[in-house]
Amino acid sequence: MLTAPDEGRFAHDKNWIVCDNGRASRFAGTCYVAWTAAGVGLAVSRSTDGGSTWSAPTLEPEAPGYGFVPLARPDGSLVVVYTTQQAIMSVRSGDGGRSFSAPRLVTTLL
Repeated sequence: MLTAPDEGRFAHDKNWIVCDNGRASRFAGTCYVAWTAAGVGLAVSRSTDGGSTWSAPTLEPEAPGYGFVPLARPDGSLVVVYTTQQAIMSVRSGDGGRSFSAPRLVTTLL
């Protein structure tokens, strides 16, 4: 199963996967893979068939960082937490990972 095309160079880093199993979620059964896309920041692909196929990645250049970790919340929203050089940040999606909010500060790093 392929979530992003091979670009002939190292371009995908620190992949994390989560599946929405919230009973009340309108996205129940959707799985998400998040990773650091070189030169962009956050990349997220979705699967609604147990990982057999994946959507084209949503790229979010407003979330430059690394170590993206997705969290499917019981209400169907997707939160992605990540690190920058100075802080831990998060973005949120209410539409199944198709778009994301502006980044929000979780905490600063010393």
